[in-house]
Amino acid sequence: MSQDEPSPLVVALYVRDVTGLSPSAEPVLPPLDPPVPAEQVDGDVEVASEQWDQWWRRAWPGTLESLLELSEPGLPAFADEPELQALLLRFLPEARAWSDARAEELSDLTLRQYKSGDDLVLCHLVREIERDMRRRAAPFKLRIVELPLAGKTGWVVSADQVIVTHALLADPQALRAWMHPVVAAVA
Repeated sequence: MSQDEPSPLVVALYVRDVTGLSPSAEPVLPPLDPPVPAEQVDGDVEVASEQWDQWWRRAWPGTLESLLELSEPGLPAFADEPELQALLLRFLPEARAWSDARAEELSDLTLRQYKSGDDLVLCHLVREIERDMRRRAAPFKLRIVELPLAGKTGWVVSADQVIVTHALLADPQALRAWMHPVVAAVA
């Protein structure tokens, strides 16, 4: 199992929320937490929403390439998505700062969980599932993508990838309960 919070995905969600875009990419994810107030934007929001969907599919699951797309001056990777490119050029600095602040909060949470022993909740869950199955877990890969979204929940994206909110991560019992069927299915 691996856990990470890809900054390109957090930046994408920030741009979605601050601009009031209404993308249809699956899964439909709730607003960010803490909330980002929407600002008035120029341009065709419907077209920008469609372009955001294309970007999300390209950015998922938060690869190095998606990070590099956001680092080139002028954002040439978005040249075929001019409405989205304009929004990114306007909001990218504050999106990065917001993302960095959430990454710092997640780091603090991880440290608190380590000190309390709550960082082992998923390891204990695997051992419990092994006892219930009366065998060792089959080798498996499970990527846990952590995002600062509203609510205490998660989404199964594929058999080997899930999204969980920071609030779910912060509650070891809720995380264990939510992850149990996910881990049991792959173990």
